[in-house]
Amino acid sequence: MSKETIQWLNENTMIGFTANREAYSHMGWGIQWDDTAKANKAWWHTDGFSNGYEQAIPVEEVERVLFGWDPIETEIMHKRRDVTEADADAVDGNGPFLWVPSDKYKGIMHPDTEFEFGVFGKDTYKIHSYREWLIENLSQLVDGDVGIATAGLLRGGGVAYVTVEMPDNVNIVGMDIRPQLLACTSVDGTKSTTYKAITQVCCCDNTLDVAISKSDTGTFKVRHSTNSLGKLGDARDALGIIYKQAEDMEEFLKTLSDVDITTPQFNRIVEAIKPMPDAETAIKGGKSVVTNQRAITIAENTHVDLKRMYQTDPRAKPWNGTLLGAFQAVNTWHNHDRSNSDNGVERVMTATLGNQVAKFDREFFQIVKDMEDIKVPESIASLV
Repeated sequence: MSKETIQWLNENTMIGFTANREAYSHMGWGIQWDDTAKANKAWWHTDGFSNGYEQAIPVEEVERVLFGWDPIETEIMHKRRDVTEADADAVDGNGPFLWVPSDKYKGIMHPDTEFEFGVFGKDTYKIHSYREWLIENLSQLVDGDVGIATAGLLRGGGVAYVTVEMPDNVNIVGMDIRPQLLACTSVDGTKSTTYKAITQVCCCDNTLDVAISKSDTGTFKVRHSTNSLGKLGDARDALGIIYKQAEDMEEFLKTLSDVDITTPQFNRIVEAIKPMPDAETAIKGGKSVVTNQRAITIAENTHVDLKRMYQTDPRAKPWNGTLLGAFQAVNTWHNHDRSNSDNGVERVMTATLGNQVAKFDREFFQIVKDMEDIKVPESIASLV
């Protein structure tokens, strides 16, 4: 589940293009079809949720619902001790003191909730306004072909994100994908302002960025530094790749679908991802017992889950017998089934921005590349 509460997700998350997502209900995706309401809903939907949009989310709506506030800078006070009690503001266990503002540090706070985002350098840390860096920048890209698909606030408003995508899916080898641009920034210091090209696999909500993660043009970052505001003009050039994403992913997915994978070969991939440990025994109470049974059980369960995903799950089964099917099974397992305790909106976004998703995918292709009986095309081998 998400670290954000259900109420928070309902009030601070917006989802667009819901009219185009009915086909992927009941498949673990973020949007699910409600037979009673005859409408698509987010998995965290409650009766009060009203932030879903059949088409693109209007720019003014994102600003109204999420970004209608600006963080404020506050003084950081410390105790100055070189005063007499007569001149002091107060006296504590260490003696008299005056409250004085710091020359080096400032605080950043939410103007309405007074939530404290953190303490930062007074002259070195620059706030990147959500309206300017997400709405105003991305609105330059919103036209008849693309629109805002999702937007949200995380960490008490300390992190914000917006995605821009085309309204229609792109079907490649029977798989619907949706090229996107993910824009994210923060006022709590946890995220640089980042614009990143990604591709969403519609049937499972997986993110594919391995095909473009090797290219510097796929991601554009701006630090919250004194000179960062002068770099804004470069962002549009970095974001001009949204239409090229579909072409890159078409080549990537078609190449995977042309490589045959047998069941024994997939089983060896599974073994490489989660090696089965040898049983370790010890004598306890006069009997020989397995001391690493938990590790063995975890490996056995992983093998069962991956093989089930590959052979029967609709998010991978259509491409069974190909490298695409194997990749889809492993990628989906890693994103959704590997950990049920921390599968929230923030985790997915953080993993995507931090390239953890692409890193795991490259490890998968390294395993396949090392298997001599699988002929991996050079375009795929070069990703590792």
